Formats: sequence, C-alpha cells, structure tokens
Amino acid sequence: MCSIAGCAKPYKVGEVDGTVVINGQPGHKLRVQFVPDIDRGTKGPISIAETDSQGRFTLELKDPQSAAPTPGAIVGWHRVMLSDLQLAESPTGQGVPIRFGPEYTQPGSTPLRQEVKEGKQEIEIKVP
Repeated sequence: MCSIAGCAKPYKVGEVDGTVVINGQPGHKLRVQFVPDIDRGTKGPISIAETDSQGRFTLELKDPQSAAPTPGAIVGWHRVMLSDLQLAESPTGQGVPIRFGPEYTQPGSTPLRQEVKEGKQEIEIKVP
C-alpha cells in the first residue's frame, strides 16, 4: 500500500494489474478507466491504463495534486469504463468491429464494477 498526500487527506492506493477479456478474447487497444464510485463511498481521482496486445494493463492514478502518475487506484469500489482505441484511431470507423456497447463508455451506465483492495492485485475484467 502507498498513500498519496492530497489537500485534505491521503488516499489509500492499491496497485492493480489486470486483463480485459471481450467475448473470450484479449481486449487489446483499449483505454481502461477506474472511476471511484461515490455511491459506494469511494472518493478521489480516477485511474487510467491502456491494454496491450494480450489485453493486459497496469493502472496509474491521475492525481491532480501530484506531478507524476502513481501506480494503482484508490482503495474501494469503482465504475470501470472502456474506450476502444482502435475505433478512436480510425478516421471513419468503417471496417472496425464494435466490440462492446456504448454503455461501457460512461460512468453512469457501465455495468462493470470492481473493488480495489490494499496491496498488489491481479484482476480480470470480462465483457460478454
């Protein structure tokens, strides 16, 4: 566990490595965002990562109080959002398969929830 000193209080941060699986296949070229779920009492900055060719990622906390990113995410519950970088990199989007619905791209509609605990952890995010 490490702590980030903010204005009011330090955040508890857990280090998170993970994999995204979409329809049984590695979710490559995705942006993964962990947004603290304030409805479940988790507050603080978001964490972001991009998946590699095997769908693997390592989260980094994007704390506006810190100049450098910190490995991990705030301890607690998060809403997990996905963005398809393949689609974003395409000028027209034509020929790029849609791998998941638009509900996964917004914190208010994503069905994905994940708890981050203290210490290092390995998680798998499954998208049907």
